[in-house]
Amino acid sequence: MQIRIAITADLPAIQTLFSQALRDADWLPSAARQADDFAAVSVGERILISELEPGVPAGFLSYQPEHAFIHHLYVAQHAQGRGVGRSLLHALHAHLACPWHLKCVVNNHAAYAFYLRMGWTVVQRAASEHGDYYLLKLAAPDVPGIPEVPVGAIQQDSSNPV
Repeated sequence: MQIRIAITADLPAIQTLFSQALRDADWLPSAARQADDFAAVSVGERILISELEPGVPAGFLSYQPEHAFIHHLYVAQHAQGRGVGRSLLHALHAHLACPWHLKCVVNNHAAYAFYLRMGWTVVQRAASEHGDYYLLKLAAPDVPGIPEVPVGAIQQDSSNPV
């Protein structure tokens, strides 16, 4: 598995992963699943991309460094259960200090269980146009259950980052 900073050439693959994830998100209201323009909903965010094989995106994570906020974490269906989400979170430590925050829609039971396994805690429950959500926080700089990413697997080549 390789994790690297996304570049402009990755945007079509990221858009495809994002659109597919929204189509599969039966836990989201249908109106929220229609807003599938990733570039429009992630302006100014930094993106890490994961590949299980060179050139085959397996997932991505986008974050807002000024708020230590993870906005999107999506894993392709073919890559789920293979450590992609854990590895993306682990790789983020090289780019962003904890504590981190994110929102998880209450009805997204699989994601909520994943985050709790990774050591996240609930800060509050609130409502939005996407449904009720949990605001989660990860305070620890080193999270049990996130495997080490091999040295060199995180490419720092930021030529043409998005």
